[in-house]
Amino acid sequence: PEVRKRLEEKLGEEFETLRWDEERLSPYYVGTVDFLNTLVVAGALVLSSIIALSVLNSATMTILERSQEIGMYRSMGFRKSQLKILYVEESLWLSLFSLFSGAAIGMVSIHAINSADILYHPPGVAGGLTLVLVLPWLQAFLVGVLILVLVAIATLFSVSNRLRPTPADLLGGALR
Repeated sequence: PEVRKRLEEKLGEEFETLRWDEERLSPYYVGTVDFLNTLVVAGALVLSSIIALSVLNSATMTILERSQEIGMYRSMGFRKSQLKILYVEESLWLSLFSLFSGAAIGMVSIHAINSADILYHPPGVAGGLTLVLVLPWLQAFLVGVLILVLVAIATLFSVSNRLRPTPADLLGGALR
């Protein structure tokens, strides 16, 4: 906005300044970008739902398979709060390791793709463009934090449900 004002002052009223992404200047571009943004948001919502259900399922199944272990800890005198902390910490450490491993693999893949100098020919662009992938660090960090929160909640929910029976019932293994 500030640059636009300065240009309009210097050029006078016979010239009009337009941003490169204004709809009046390039409606095709604006429509394409809006469509792609909508597509990305829809894909992100579907992917987020799949991730949330997968995390909840994994946490539940892990805790269910470890019912006898939970019963053993309870019979040894561990309090319910101690077991909740233990299992949530374990899940968070595993998730953190997985997130860092995935980020490392992603960065190596992005570097390999960018090093390949792939030429992309979008419609309306003469000569093509070199494909360059960029990792949005803030979004990646926020998604990582969201996944860690989701893992903690899912594990806490699963462990809390598994701690309701008595230690004897858990040790018997009949509650799977």
